[in-house]
Amino acid sequence: MSNKENKSIIKTIWNFMNKSPILSAIIISFAAILGTQGYKLYTYIYWLPYFKLFEVPTYYFEDVVFDKYELFLEVTPKIILVILLFILFNFLEKKSKLETKLGFFPLLLLNLTETMMLFFLSIILVTQTSLPIFLSHHLLSYICLAIWVLIFKKSLSKILTKKLIKPTVSLLAIFTSLFLVVSCSIVYINGYNHNVVNAMYSESRVVDNKFIVFETSEHYYVIACEEKDENSVKVYRDSYAFIEKEKQNVMKKHYKTIYNEYDWSLSDAPTKFTTVYW
Repeated sequence: MSNKENKSIIKTIWNFMNKSPILSAIIISFAAILGTQGYKLYTYIYWLPYFKLFEVPTYYFEDVVFDKYELFLEVTPKIILVILLFILFNFLEKKSKLETKLGFFPLLLLNLTETMMLFFLSIILVTQTSLPIFLSHHLLSYICLAIWVLIFKKSLSKILTKKLIKPTVSLLAIFTSLFLVVSCSIVYINGYNHNVVNAMYSESRVVDNKFIVFETSEHYYVIACEEKDENSVKVYRDSYAFIEKEKQNVMKKHYKTIYNEYDWSLSDAPTKFTTVYW
């Protein structure tokens, strides 16, 4: 798209906003509502695997306190990395003239195969924390996402330049649905990695023989627990409560093994854990 076309689009939007202030205000308000509900949806999906793991009622997801600023600082470098990987893959494909050699659809199939292989490999490596960074499941996930962006860019470019499909409401609905499915899947996996995997490998918090699952602005959500030894703890997920955060003596501990009320271990059953059966 040329600079002239860009200016034309911006000018059209600006004129519309000036000529129809009431309608534009309605559209902005509607967009704000959609943004708020979308944020809630993604927050819900982000916490869903963790809540399933500890059998927390999912309607508490809105009460969970987590550092949005820290999350922003964490997500931004990942987005930049995905963009850089996308630029690199796009450059390599053009440089090697793969589309000319293989054809559009065979190359698209190759890209899809690559993403599926990387996705399953990242699932296999998700609990392998001792691996070097270049074999980390996180990096594989970013590569997978960058290839997906490349697939979307090539497909959209092909459709628009060749006019293979006319833009319709149903086509817009399909692309919107596809975006939601892919983005929600990415958020779910990200939430799983940050929360569920951290439950196995990061520090746990305990207060008065109660295991802290999450916190709200004023309370800790806790479940009863019992230390089996110095390196393991047993949690009782059906015995939960909210306790005041003030004047609580919170102990940070690192347990190598976490058991549930059925004496099933998280660290000994990663396959059950992956499907959130524990």
